Amino acid sequence: MVLHRAAGPGPRGSSTPGRLGTLGAVFRAAPRFWGFLAAVLLVWTGFNAAWNFIALRIGDQGGGALLVGIGTALGGVVEVPVMRSSSRLQRRFGLRRVYALGCSVYAVGFLLWGSVRDPTVLSLLTVLEGVGFSLLFTTGVVIVGRLLPSSLYSTGNAVAQMVGFGLGPILGAGIGGYAYEYLGSGVLFVAASVLTAAAAIVAWFVLAVPALDRPGEVVEAEEPRPIDVPLPGPDPTT
Repeated sequence: MVLHRAAGPGPRGSSTPGRLGTLGAVFRAAPRFWGFLAAVLLVWTGFNAAWNFIALRIGDQGGGALLVGIGTALGGVVEVPVMRSSSRLQRRFGLRRVYALGCSVYAVGFLLWGSVRDPTVLSLLTVLEGVGFSLLFTTGVVIVGRLLPSSLYSTGNAVAQMVGFGLGPILGAGIGGYAYEYLGSGVLFVAASVLTAAAAIVAWFVLAVPALDRPGEVVEAEEPRPIDVPLPGPDPTT
């Protein structure tokens, strides 16, 4: 007996996953996803190079564990309101602008971390970490949803998370540690700023498509509409 597999809809109308399965389908469905991953790798490599050593920077300038803790807490505190407002920002300015803004916040923040010498001010400036993280994390998920068909959402997000939170920390922490030890903190934080600024530039050009560029593209869930069902009443035929 010969069994025939029913052809079902695949990515962009394809009936089979093709080479590399759903991973290959992601890049065939959205060639711009390569560029987005490049921006993701740049920004999270720069972030990890700077964030993993900000405590050492504060300590080198005369600060202690209290200032390190305050700075870390401030970043977390600001994440909540920024994340809550991210959908409004996306509707008003578009996903491309908000993502580039998140990269730019990191670029400015890391440059300040490498140039400011007062440990208290350094501790307070870590609030920029929370702002940048909130903008990038919330916007990045929506960007993947805009670039890919719904059948590839989970694969696309898994790839983006692997690049941003898998490869990024490996490269950022490893290279950052070497740079801080042998080249100095100033070089490290400037390099981290350059990487995140480059991510903003890459994202600005790669995400220049109508679905990501136009304000008001974030779709709100619609309220369920009541179904018109006639109320029971006397049967007109009787």
